[in-house]
Amino acid sequence: GYTAGTVTVTGTPSRDREPGRGRTLLPLADSVHDPAKAAAEAAGTSLSVVCDALIAAYIKDTVTVTVTATGTAAA
Repeated sequence: GYTAGTVTVTGTPSRDREPGRGRTLLPLADSVHDPAKAAAEAAGTSLSVVCDALIAAYIKDTVTVTVTATGTAAA
């Protein structure tokens, strides 16, 4: 959604991490990661900062996430 422009991050997210926070690894396919990283860099930030902002908004209940799956499940 971020890469497609249907999700936006407003303001300037902080590049500083809260004290005591570590890193969380989240596997993303290259087809998702690479365009999102390019979009973040074009906006003057990093994908890590965008992810932090999106997670913070989700926790504050200022954004909702809807996942839609397509295809056929294995029987």
